[in-house]
Amino acid sequence: MFIIPILPDEIICLGAGIGGVSFRRFILIASLSKLLTVSSLSYSVDLAKALSLTGQEVISAVSLTAGGLYTLSILVKWVLKKRKME
Repeated sequence: MFIIPILPDEIICLGAGIGGVSFRRFILIASLSKLLTVSSLSYSVDLAKALSLTGQEVISAVSLTAGGLYTLSILVKWVLKKRKME
């Protein structure tokens, strides 16, 4: 959820605290997602110029990539859980 730039970080932090996410895991997830978000937003102008894309197309590409990575992580977690049960 940190990857979505519209959501306020305070709500995500509150949800993690209520949900019982360990501090260590939260810091890892927050750091990696913020690094990805800041990097993609920082270099989006250069990427758009290099690929001759409009701003909306770059935002769409980054969002689709983030969504794909999220979906992939869910699938990997599901497969690992399924293997553990066998």
